[in-house]
Amino acid sequence: MTYQGSQTDSITAIVSNLYATMLSLAVKGQGEAYDGDEIKWVYTGGPALNRVFGARLSAEHAHWWIAKIMEMFGMWNVPITWLLDPLTEPYDLGSRLERLGWTRASDWIGMAVDLPCLMSLPTSPSPLTISKVLSYESLQQWSQVTLDARSYASPQLRSDHDRVFTSADVGKGTGWFPYLGALDGKAVATCGLFTTSNVVGIYWVSTLPDVRKRGFAAQLLRSALQDVTTQGYQYGILHSVPAAQRVYQRLGFVEYCRIQPYIWTPQ
Repeated sequence: MTYQGSQTDSITAIVSNLYATMLSLAVKGQGEAYDGDEIKWVYTGGPALNRVFGARLSAEHAHWWIAKIMEMFGMWNVPITWLLDPLTEPYDLGSRLERLGWTRASDWIGMAVDLPCLMSLPTSPSPLTISKVLSYESLQQWSQVTLDARSYASPQLRSDHDRVFTSADVGKGTGWFPYLGALDGKAVATCGLFTTSNVVGIYWVSTLPDVRKRGFAAQLLRSALQDVTTQGYQYGILHSVPAAQRVYQRLGFVEYCRIQPYIWTPQ
């Protein structure tokens, strides 16, 4: 049931889909994105979801790039998360960042599954009604449920996440497909799929606190993935937090790598 490529192929699929997803976050007219061979970064135009990733730096150039990133995001005065993956160079980039005041957060767990095998698993009846987000109004609803499920304490950060989420070009060939799950007419669960090549990335899996542990996230994922599997995609990948890893393992996802986030906030 696992992703059938080599270990290296699996890791490449996981991080490449993540890169494409992150690059899509730059908000038109407000944010900026840089997709270079040495490094990639996204500034969304506000404090939410700013990322640096895909570092393939020589030991000699690493210090210059770290200083450049800190200068840029310091000028914008927004927090930034630098994602280190198994392909990151140089090997000691994390320790270099820590010496300059970056803080390592909890790892993201890179996982993959063979989609046809996942779809063959038996399912149980569920009262959840699932729909693809196809309008701006439903995208607004998707954003609010995703944010409510994550309990953001800062109103500014919540507002900025909502701005980024609702700027997405849903259904316009961008590869981004959000899904909503409703219970008795009330939206209670969300996920988003981002497609690249024959890989489907799974992001923003969220369930409101009062309806958790009822299998809704798993049902929503299976239904959303069933939708895209008919289009020929073969593999599903995701980046789990440790607390959710067992949920995905029960669906057949297998760990292939760790993504290490380092966070820095300008003073």
